[in-house]
Amino acid sequence: MMEFYLNSCFQHDQIECVPLSVCAAFITIVNIASLLLVSWIERTSHFREESLLLHAQIKVQSEGIEALSLSNTAQRKLTHDFRAHLEMLDSLLENKSFQEAANYITQLRAEQTERILLVNTHNSAMDAILNQKALIAKKHNIDVQFTVNDLSPLLIDAVDLTVIISNLMDNAIEACEKLPIQERQIHVKALLEDAFFFSIRNRSETVQVCDNMVITTKPNTLLHGYGLQNVRSTLNKYDSYFGLDYQNGWFLAYAEIQNTPLS
Repeated sequence: MMEFYLNSCFQHDQIECVPLSVCAAFITIVNIASLLLVSWIERTSHFREESLLLHAQIKVQSEGIEALSLSNTAQRKLTHDFRAHLEMLDSLLENKSFQEAANYITQLRAEQTERILLVNTHNSAMDAILNQKALIAKKHNIDVQFTVNDLSPLLIDAVDLTVIISNLMDNAIEACEKLPIQERQIHVKALLEDAFFFSIRNRSETVQVCDNMVITTKPNTLLHGYGLQNVRSTLNKYDSYFGLDYQNGWFLAYAEIQNTPLS
């Protein structure tokens, strides 16, 4: 508009060439500076976004390493105890104390309260994901309950399963951490029939779900929603359905995926 105005003034001899050239040069410099500023802001925003994403990934990986470390410690403990139990049973059997050996085995079954695998689906990828997240949840005093069946025939790519389940479990754990300890609960279903059905139902503060999307009230929304976006983009590879719901203090995320490998 300024250029048009100055051009009109010049044509009507209301301004001389030198002032017009100065104004035009100034406007050009301001435009170039504005474009450079916008470009710098975009690059800065991109770097900040990448930094936050990397920070979130580091946090998740650190928790995963800690969970695996706890699992490994439990494994070593059980291995040590197992050897001691074998020696005891060997001694009883060598002395032909068969009844005492039977009683000892019964006592071991009754006293075994610790299990390395909190859930066993007969699918190595699913077991690794679910048990790792369950150990993290237990560390945060969250009660996790599983309903599963035999998932050994599952054909869905293990990497895609990791993206889907890890993000949904991380969201559930994050929601429970904001609640009093006695209210922290997560219910997980992983069932394979004609299709693979997976759901996570967790206690949560009030959230708004609109058009199958979570409306956030966080002041910093840069990272919020990336997990669900990753879940959706991964599910789009398959013939699947994904849904969200919130009722009476419980948040529900569920997905149904046809048990077919990617072509």
